Parts: sequence; C-alpha cells; structure tokens
Amino acid sequence: MAVNTVGVREQAAELIAERKAQILDKVKRGETEVSIPTGAGSYTESEWDKLMKKIDESLDVTKEEQEERFDRKKEETEEKKEENRQIVNECYEKGIAETKNRAEKLKIV
Repeated sequence: MAVNTVGVREQAAELIAERKAQILDKVKRGETEVSIPTGAGSYTESEWDKLMKKIDESLDVTKEEQEERFDRKKEETEEKKEENRQIVNECYEKGIAETKNRAEKLKIV
C-alpha cells in the first residue's frame, strides 16, 4: 500500500508542476486576468462583462414582452369599454322606445 501512495504523490506533484508551468506561461504571454470573488463564484473582468451582457439582453427581451402584454391588455380594455358603451346605448334606446310605446298606449303623447 505504501508503494501506491508514493505513486499518487508523484503524480500529484507532476500535475501541480504542469499547472504551475501553464499559469506561468499565460502570465508571460499576458493572457491572465484578475479574478474577483463574488459569493460562491469568481469572475474575471471578461467573464463578468459577458455575464452582464447576457443579463442585459434577457432584461431587454423581458421588457419588450411586458410592453407587448401591456399594449394587448390596454387594447382589450378599450374594446370592452366600447362594447359596454354600445350595450348601454342599445339599452337606453330600447328604454326610450318602450317608454314612447307605453306613452302612446296611454295616449299621453
């Protein structure tokens, strides 16, 4: 069992050395960015900008959808108001006609 542990340690040391070399190479080429921790995550400036762009796009789509729903609701409300006006006018005219008919029957007019 001790032999296996030595192999794992050597492999781990090699992996760590490789990773260090990769990071050092990136630093030399200027390909690294500062990573800022935010709660449980951590974002580089470019990752953060990309995330904010996606959020902004999502908010824009949501805003457009809400405006469309609001406009449809407003149109529906106006249509209902117009229908109600027509019904009230019809009832009013019918009431006037009935009143005239009754008045004629009573010979008031």
